[in-house]
Amino acid sequence: RQLIRQKIEEFLGASAPSENTALPESTLRYQQQVRETVHEINNPLSILKNYLQLFARNPDTRINPEELKLMDGEIERMAGLLNSLREVAPAPLQASTTDLNAVVTGLGNMLGTVLAGTSPNKVNLVLRCASEPLPVRANPDALKQILTNLIKNATESFVTGGDITLTTKGRVNFMDQVYTQLIVADNGAGIEESRMHCLFTQTGSSKGGTHSGTGLVIVKRLVDELQGKISCQSDSNGTAFSILLPQAK
Repeated sequence: RQLIRQKIEEFLGASAPSENTALPESTLRYQQQVRETVHEINNPLSILKNYLQLFARNPDTRINPEELKLMDGEIERMAGLLNSLREVAPAPLQASTTDLNAVVTGLGNMLGTVLAGTSPNKVNLVLRCASEPLPVRANPDALKQILTNLIKNATESFVTGGDITLTTKGRVNFMDQVYTQLIVADNGAGIEESRMHCLFTQTGSSKGGTHSGTGLVIVKRLVDELQGKISCQSDSNGTAFSILLPQAK
């Protein structure tokens, strides 16, 4: 993981313009694509690393075949992200009929296990999925990227631990169109008011340090590509992201 990051950062550094040189627009777009790919690869790598740490601490832990299947899917997702760098412009998402509940339950259970066993603070992941299947027209990997980014952001909002709740609902009417809803909510510290007006643009993060706000930029782009809507409500009691996705016809 560190080697991958180092090589890509070397590429970005080597491509940086001098004071008197302006890079072509296509190069700037590709650099942004590389930065986003680095960000997105770190997410599944962290999941796999933490999962392996769980087994190292508890070697007698029974391996869940479904979770192994999900981890294999995360490896495939990383391979797809790396392959996308071969193209100057990323290919459009390939959408299919996907059960939102299945994606949320599968990834949520795996991340819940990882967070409960490796987080320095006690983080509980709660699932409140609709009782019936919720077919949406979406790309499963894009849904996983959206969920992983929002859950990761939520965990970083906690000071001494807290709860993250994933909720799914069907038949939500918005502007006379019927959607399926996904809500990712936490009871963390909330987002600074000064950040709320530019939440989905890359202007830095309220988390400070090396955080750049890339995750929410990616989330917004993916939701747009899925022809969905995203909104956020945040105060001192926590943050909730609401995503509306078109129902599959």
